[in-house]
Amino acid sequence: MNDIYAINQSCDLIENNNNAIIFFNSKEKVFILNEIENEIFNLIKEKNTLDMITGKLSNKYSAEKELITNDVANFVDNLLKADLISNEEIIK
Repeated sequence: MNDIYAINQSCDLIENNNNAIIFFNSKEKVFILNEIENEIFNLIKEKNTLDMITGKLSNKYSAEKELITNDVANFVDNLLKADLISNEEIIK
């Protein structure tokens, strides 16, 4: 879970309060993010690893780390499948 991801350059993020909308220009698609998804997306933009994201969220929300790990991994997997992010590098 030390992968770092890059946001697709064709994506524009527009934030409204705690929610966000991603416009994926090259595929003419729109994705709506809730507050937590927006927070994860912004942590990805800041080059946090999945372990770092999980740690930050579990501290902030006082939730079980395993639950957060699964939720973050599923969300990142969905972003990868939609081509909104790509694997940038692996930290050793």
